[in-house]
Amino acid sequence: MSRVRIIGIGSACGDDRIGWDAIAALEAGGMSGRYPAGSVEACRCERPAELLALLRDVDAIILVDALQSGARPGTVRKLDPHALAASPGSVSSHGFSVAESIALGRVLAILPPILLVYGVEAGQAAPGTEPDPAVRAAIPGLLDTIADDLGRIIR
Repeated sequence: MSRVRIIGIGSACGDDRIGWDAIAALEAGGMSGRYPAGSVEACRCERPAELLALLRDVDAIILVDALQSGARPGTVRKLDPHALAASPGSVSSHGFSVAESIALGRVLAILPPILLVYGVEAGQAAPGTEPDPAVRAAIPGLLDTIADDLGRIIR
């Protein structure tokens, strides 16, 4: 049986909380009973630098984070973790980017065999703001995609 960790990256600032909100929705939807006990763990991460500790001891990681690429808020993109880690000069409001964490995990040989990264297009991430309704509306479709991924990973 494969062990999968789903990590929602974010902060309490507007659309940047999409990773956390996705984890909350996943937990509210009742993961228990759908998958074998101990096969899926969901957690929140505030800083990409904290990812290194979370990348260990599992067979697969699914990351969910906000991104800003200029697309319409709420657009969900599956990102290539190899291309993401190779992109120089990544900018992050967290100081240390997800891409840099993945690259360091690769160098340290701690990445699991399966690494999936989902980005949800964010509009604004200002302190004290609520997420854009279009960003929140992306969560059900994102969770359906993650459920499909889990179906392929967990056997």
